[in-house]
Amino acid sequence: MHPILAAQLADDFCCSVEEVLSREAVYAVLAPREGRRRYSEAGDLFKAAVVDGKLLIAGTPEMCAWCREQFSGDNPAWFMEMSTLRRLDARLAMDGLRIATAHPFFLPARPVQPATDGWEIRWYEEAEIEQFRGDGRFPESYAFNRFAPDELGVSASVNGEIVAMAGASRDSARMRQIGVDVRPDMRGKGLGAMVVSLLRNEIERRGALPFYGTSMSHVASQRTALRAGFAPAWTELYAERIG
Repeated sequence: MHPILAAQLADDFCCSVEEVLSREAVYAVLAPREGRRRYSEAGDLFKAAVVDGKLLIAGTPEMCAWCREQFSGDNPAWFMEMSTLRRLDARLAMDGLRIATAHPFFLPARPVQPATDGWEIRWYEEAEIEQFRGDGRFPESYAFNRFAPDELGVSASVNGEIVAMAGASRDSARMRQIGVDVRPDMRGKGLGAMVVSLLRNEIERRGALPFYGTSMSHVASQRTALRAGFAPAWTELYAERIG
């Protein structure tokens, strides 16, 4: 496991790096912890991840006990199956919660040096990204979330018009999450992988770990990650309040 990911998961799941790296599942009581990833004022209510064939759970003592009883004999590789998620969602509902998202995440696995000939490449630092607030062309590149501020972006243009954009948010001190948008009529040309590769390389040059998250059903996005030198690393879900 990448050492930065191990350290981040330890913060996110309120445990030690040694526990993350062990073969034993983790069932930890969720509490505020410096350095964790969070995306809302409420913080995390319940979260689960599967990494390197093991299960990580963080929640209330009652939820941890229930998950230990329910899942300790199961193969974590199948944790994100719908039958398990339905069972988990039913238990979360008893606490006024529900599953909010469940995603695969990717980490860099091989170097990629993209060819940019024929494209105008432009970089955007944090203050410059504000110009894209409310711009419907780039919903995946920039989230404008104050808990995970947009830090860096790169675009590819032709004749002065942006046709692809990738942005990175500072999800923690260690890690930057990449999102990408490609103009619909320009898809299928490798532009997404090109700008993601450029951004990934610059994030690494600056000393942070880039990661890429997408939907389980978004195969095109997953292919972009693979072409940009990423590989699947873990899956993760978290809960939100109902209503």
